[in-house]
Amino acid sequence: MQKIFTGICYCIGIGFWIVVLSSAQAQAHGETVYTNKSTETSHAAIDIILENEIWPLAQSPSVVSAIKQQNLLHNQLTQDQINTLDQVWRQETETTQRPLINGMLKTDISKELQSYRKSRNGLVTEVILIDNKGLNVGISDVTSDYWQGDEDKWQKTLLRSPKAVFVSEASIDESTQQFQLQISVTVVDPESSRGIGSLTVGVDLDLLELYLEYGGQISKIPQREPAYE
Repeated sequence: MQKIFTGICYCIGIGFWIVVLSSAQAQAHGETVYTNKSTETSHAAIDIILENEIWPLAQSPSVVSAIKQQNLLHNQLTQDQINTLDQVWRQETETTQRPLINGMLKTDISKELQSYRKSRNGLVTEVILIDNKGLNVGISDVTSDYWQGDEDKWQKTLLRSPKAVFVSEASIDESTQQFQLQISVTVVDPESSRGIGSLTVGVDLDLLELYLEYGGQISKIPQREPAYE
C-alpha cells in the first residue's frame, strides 16, 4: 500500500510540474507572458532560473563572442549547404567515426558549456548554443542534429525578439529517465542590442523543485551526474 501511495504522489508531483512549466509562457511582442494564472509557482520557477542561470550565461562575453565568430564564418552558407552539414551530423551520431561532432565537442565554447553543466549538480541537463543560421555553435552534449533552425528553440527566440523566451513542453529524457524541459532565450550583442543567436538550457524538473526550495542555491542540491556520462 505504501508503494502505491508513493507512486501516486510521485505522479501527482510530476503532473504538477508539467502543467505549471509547460504552459507557463507564451510569446507576445518579444516579452515573456504567463498564460497559466492558477499558481504563482510558475512565475517563480521560470523567473529564478532565468535570472540566476540562463540570462547570465547568455550574456557572458565568451558566449557572445563564439556566436559572432561563427556568424561571420557561416555568413555565405546556403540552405543546401546547411542541409548537407546536418545530414553529415546525423549520420555521425550513429557511428564512432564522427569528425564533425568531435570537432565541435573540442572547441573552447563547448568545453565551457560542458563545465557549466557539470557544475550545476544535475539541475542543467544540456546546453546548446546556436548561431543566426540555426546551426550549433557549442554543445555540452551531442545533439541529435546540427541544424536547429526548424525548431521552436530557435524560431521562437532569435526570429522573434532580443527579449524572447521560449519554454518547451516537459518530456522524459531517454538517457536519464528524468522529466525535463528546455528554456531558450535570444543571445544579444551588447554593442548593437540586436539578437545574434540563441541559447537553450535543459532543466531537470525534479531538481528544479529543490532549486526553488533552496532559494536558487546550487550548492544545496544533492549532486547528480547525468546517466550518460
